Amino acid sequence: MALRYILAGSTAAVGAYYAPAAYKLYEAESEVTAAERSLAHLETRVKTYDGDIARAKAAVKRGAAEFAAARAEAVVAVEATTRARRAQEAATRVLEDALAAEAKMTAKVAAVQAETRRDETRIVEATRRKESSAAERVRAELAVQRARGAAVKAAEAISLPPALRW
Repeated sequence: MALRYILAGSTAAVGAYYAPAAYKLYEAESEVTAAERSLAHLETRVKTYDGDIARAKAAVKRGAAEFAAARAEAVVAVEATTRARRAQEAATRVLEDALAAEAKMTAKVAAVQAETRRDETRIVEATRRKESSAAERVRAELAVQRARGAAVKAAEAISLPPALRW
């Protein structure tokens, strides 16, 4: 029992001697545990960041692909617009040519109408002169017939004996 007391006393003495060191060990281990937890938490955050970075890289890659596709579509749209503009310009030229031809034909129609009116006026004048000439002709024929009749009477009076006269 004395040994126990000695051992118990020495343990107590040892405990008292080692207590500050044990406490420092406890504090150090607690700090290590806290640091390990912090490290684990940071590693988890790093993995989260790695996942975020991977998702962001994938989004950037998708965005680049979408940008390339949109740019290709824009190039196609520009080419289509250029073709449409060329077609529009060609159609405008055709329209302008058609309008010029229409104006030319309208002027030609107006000239033909004016010429037709002049010809109709000539016809009216010629008809009037013809009608006047016909009346004059009738008068002239009547005059010729009177003159012939008078000539026949004069010739009969000269050439036929008085017994054969009618």
